[in-house]
Amino acid sequence: MTSQESSSEFINLKAKFNSLVARDTEIEKGYNEILHTSLSTVLGEMKNTDSTFGQLFQDIHFSGSFYDKLKVGNFRHEFDLNVIYKVPEDGFEIINPHPTQAQFMEFSTKNRNTDRFQAIVEDNKISSEKMKAVMKSAADRALTNIGNKVTLANGVQVNVTRTDSLPYTLVLKPTSGKFQSRVDVDLVPALKVSTTKLPQSVNNHLKSIKNKVCSSVDQFLAIAIPIVHKEKLEVDFPQISREILKGKASAKMAIRLLKQERNEKGGPMEKIWSHAIKTAALHEVLKNPNEQHWHEAKLPFRFADIRNAMQQYLSNEKMTDVYFPSVNMMERVKSKNVKAGVAKYLERSSKLIPINGKDHACATNQCNRMFKTVDGSRQHAENKHGSAGATKKRSEKDTPCALGECNKLLRGKMGSVSHAVDAHREEADKQDIWRNFLREVGKIPCGFCSCGGGKVRGFSSMQGYNAHARSMNH
Repeated sequence: MTSQESSSEFINLKAKFNSLVARDTEIEKGYNEILHTSLSTVLGEMKNTDSTFGQLFQDIHFSGSFYDKLKVGNFRHEFDLNVIYKVPEDGFEIINPHPTQAQFMEFSTKNRNTDRFQAIVEDNKISSEKMKAVMKSAADRALTNIGNKVTLANGVQVNVTRTDSLPYTLVLKPTSGKFQSRVDVDLVPALKVSTTKLPQSVNNHLKSIKNKVCSSVDQFLAIAIPIVHKEKLEVDFPQISREILKGKASAKMAIRLLKQERNEKGGPMEKIWSHAIKTAALHEVLKNPNEQHWHEAKLPFRFADIRNAMQQYLSNEKMTDVYFPSVNMMERVKSKNVKAGVAKYLERSSKLIPINGKDHACATNQCNRMFKTVDGSRQHAENKHGSAGATKKRSEKDTPCALGECNKLLRGKMGSVSHAVDAHREEADKQDIWRNFLREVGKIPCGFCSCGGGKVRGFSSMQGYNAHARSMNH
């Protein structure tokens, strides 16, 4: 393939994303209004007419691909919402993970005060079946009371019905106006729980993940899925997954492109469910969480990485859950022929994936621009920043270890400090050497993050620091 052909393929990949994968903001806004107005009306009626639900209801957690910004196209309007119940954390203990599905755990209420949530307790356990039954009863009554109709601010009437199979689903159907497609809203009850309540082994693994991406999220969801387990809740970490993907533009784009490819290909590939594709991407990001590695300009490379990872998982018939390493997600696909067939398709078609993106950062690292060649990055550095950056010769290794713990010589102060953190972590942490170095070079170190590599981010301005603090909920 010539460079001209490769460049054309890269443009086509971006064009495919924009035409088939990216969502139209006007359409998105229109259906969002339908969702929120209808949901507000139904929830309000549920709380008013059912005292049990009103006592338990806390808030709504907006889950799923739409709110993760991983939705594909404009044709299906589906929303996943968790209905959060108020349950005091001293009212239960988390025990007995399922032997083969470790994410499902028992929320034991034995010898605990359950007066405030007795309606969802059975046999000294919080019951996923009762959690759903309370919500279903309240929702059914609310729909009857509102006559299965909601009126939007613009006067458009929306018919509201429901289905009850795996989740309880509100079905919204506008009767007039510009947006008249069906909207499905899955409602799944859940608890919002502090991570300190988790079994120690689970919490330790979770901390290692959080450290890699400097996450400060301290809560998880415990989701009621009675069709799977009536007496256990599924432990899920949607907010941490969002933080793993935050700022990783090419990871999100690659997930959506692969979902679109699955939808177009059909057949056996439809067995590859969306969460599996997302999990493959999460594993790849955790291997290298650096945002520069996931710059949008590197989409062809990262799309190939995630696609190849999925091919390997299918070939090996094993893909561990990010948060529960004992869980093999590939067991969900029962047919070996399906796994082998899709793996072969991904391997065969990978030869058609263009690997031609902008893989070189600004030579001075003073901005986030990307370039196709080293020469391009150097020319930009000279023109924009007055320095060719990487064109300079590397400095000599003449700086001793910043802690004096060994006789190694490093390149400059940064090399010396970086080595000290990597090689002598315990002493480096005691002396807070990395944050002190950031202050010396005029950076403001994050005072909240705790990174697995020991090197927190530094910011050139309070504006950047405050934006980071807000985004990380510091």
